[in-house]
Amino acid sequence: MKGIAYRSIALEPFDEEAVALLAEQSAFKNANLEITGYLYFDSSKFFQYLEGPVDKVNALYHLIACDPRHKITHQVEITENTKPLFPHWHMCYLKKPCFGKNIQKSENEILKIFQAADDQCLDKRQFEQALHDLHYQIRHLEVA
Repeated sequence: MKGIAYRSIALEPFDEEAVALLAEQSAFKNANLEITGYLYFDSSKFFQYLEGPVDKVNALYHLIACDPRHKITHQVEITENTKPLFPHWHMCYLKKPCFGKNIQKSENEILKIFQAADDQCLDKRQFEQALHDLHYQIRHLEVA
């Protein structure tokens, strides 16, 4: 089991409808690959978490990284998971209105940690704790 969290910047315009369609198509493909996770989009920034069998996550992430519609700016791999955190979400699209202040705080903490990666001083343990906190909050959301 492997998880990958990444942040990317859109290189072309995306609106709510385009991101929802992307998530829907991804959910269909991911179900066949036994991959789960979620996608969050805010203006021109994506934050995505993928999890599943190592070889399948690696192959999918390679395709995502090569997609010319965005540029990955930060990425962290998590290999300690023994079971999926989101077993029923083949690709859940987390719409911004679903994120309350607490979730926004966790997301901001993750983005700060990603920023530290730019300076080559990423604290993986701190990142994983912030990601764990975010995942705990996401699992308790009512996602439409």
